[in-house]
Amino acid sequence: MRTWSTVGIGMLSGLIVMMGSAMMNAGADTAAHAAGQGADGATGRYVMAVGGATQNQNDLVWVLNEHKPNANLKRSDAKVVKPDVVSLCLYKAAENGKKMQLVGVRDIAYDIEMFEMNQESPTPTEIIKELSKNLK
Repeated sequence: MRTWSTVGIGMLSGLIVMMGSAMMNAGADTAAHAAGQGADGATGRYVMAVGGATQNQNDLVWVLNEHKPNANLKRSDAKVVKPDVVSLCLYKAAENGKKMQLVGVRDIAYDIEMFEMNQESPTPTEIIKELSKNLK
């Protein structure tokens, strides 16, 4: 079984998040986009993408869900609290689609607030600094 590098998985995840975000923001009406009710009764938005770790095998399903947090669950003691949760879930089909395994879940609402992380030079910060010099 071939393993994916961290960079490859990160790039694929980023692409999926960008596509999902664009669909949510543009209000794209595709078969994989649906509105539903969250567990707390607030309306949530969903985007689903299908893919696979190997060629010609769509055994992975990503679900991106933006919703209000459940008021009964304590989320964090952090000073920065986001009003919405943006959950990214990954499921893997097993036994020829007879079972679905939840592989991972992450609230990416905080991730998308980061400006840069682990970037090669020139970083976005360096580029902005250089552009600012040219504007003076």
